[in-house]
Amino acid sequence: MTALRAHLRGVLDRIAADLGATERTLEVDVHLVSDREIRRLNRDHRGVDAVTDVLSFPLFEPKDLRRGLASGLLGDVVVSVETASRQAAEMRDRTGDEGYGLDVEVAFLATHGLLHLAGHDHAEPGTARKMEALERTMVAPLTRLDPHALDRTEHARPRRL
Repeated sequence: MTALRAHLRGVLDRIAADLGATERTLEVDVHLVSDREIRRLNRDHRGVDAVTDVLSFPLFEPKDLRRGLASGLLGDVVVSVETASRQAAEMRDRTGDEGYGLDVEVAFLATHGLLHLAGHDHAEPGTARKMEALERTMVAPLTRLDPHALDRTEHARPRRL
């Protein structure tokens, strides 16, 4: 967990710098939960009764992001450890790289969530390319693999249990 915490701190520092908040500490809570819990959150907050891999709960809308930066608070990121474990195993099976573990997958998903809190989105092809490029850069120190090589349909079509 120490390595994951250090990685996420580095990602937050980079996001803060990219957003022009270099003098302020940004606070984000990262929650590691079960599939059951993330499904409940997805249902209660998004109206989608299905498991997903990561959810972000910004404290401010993108148009009000500067208020979040001024306060130092961005929001919460919730990662399903069970889904992350399945996705890490799928990546290992697909690539043969035994070094791609749960820690790397959780770091990737948390990075994805942090970027959402910072106002990035992947709804349109142009914004998706920008967000994916940032993710690749931020996760590159952890793995030689491209986490986007894995089909992550959970973001577009949640998986039902």
